[in-house]
Amino acid sequence: MLNYWRRRPVRFKREMDTYFRSHCTNVTPESHDKNLLSLVENGFLVLPGYHDRADIQPIHDKAYALLEQVRQGVSLPDARVLDYGEDGIYRLRDVEHHIPEAAGILNDKYLRSLLAMYLQGSPVLAKSDYIDYKPDLKHDHTSVLHMDSFKSQLKIFTLLSDVGEKTAPLVYWSKTHRDGAWRRRFDYLYWLGDFVGTHGHVPITSLRELREKGGADAPQEVKVTGPAGTVVIADTRGIHRASCLVEGYRLEMVQKFSL
Repeated sequence: MLNYWRRRPVRFKREMDTYFRSHCTNVTPESHDKNLLSLVENGFLVLPGYHDRADIQPIHDKAYALLEQVRQGVSLPDARVLDYGEDGIYRLRDVEHHIPEAAGILNDKYLRSLLAMYLQGSPVLAKSDYIDYKPDLKHDHTSVLHMDSFKSQLKIFTLLSDVGEKTAPLVYWSKTHRDGAWRRRFDYLYWLGDFVGTHGHVPITSLRELREKGGADAPQEVKVTGPAGTVVIADTRGIHRASCLVEGYRLEMVQKFSL
């Protein structure tokens, strides 16, 4: 048994070395698509106003009405909801079932092609979608810096309302989705299934030190804002956080693709 535990770091290193050998950050996809190359380079991509507001508005209106009911404690028949009232967040799963108008946006061919090229043939093991509603002026505990996985996991965020600096934008540290010696200690704890490691928390000091060192791979903190209809694609292996709501509300549709 002791030898088994001693071998675990070796197994982890072998697995990660193999994974990143063919990862898109090491083997650049054969494409001239600037959006794809930006996603590979930075770990996230913002497409301002990708969807017309006229197409977004009916989805917004239905989602807002349903999630206001969830917020008020009304039971929705045949609905899977997540109530994170302590953080001021409410979610409705199975979007297309409740809002059929969202089908075209959920299955956008171009966005799916970007994901496929980014993943370079790696099979998607799990897909899910939900509406995320943040209307309460409460401290959001997910504002702690973290990663969602030690391997790439992609999310597509479609903004259903305008998101500015005061309406709880996503904050992403560019280029932190890449492999690197600084990350391996955090990835290892996650890989182990360690209680602390699976929360994915990363101290701000680590990122600031990397930024201050400079160079081509130096990360930068970016607040992701945009009008309704904007699409954000993020590899949530990269270090990111939520931010607290200051005014208004944030409403967005989220698609998650796990490997």
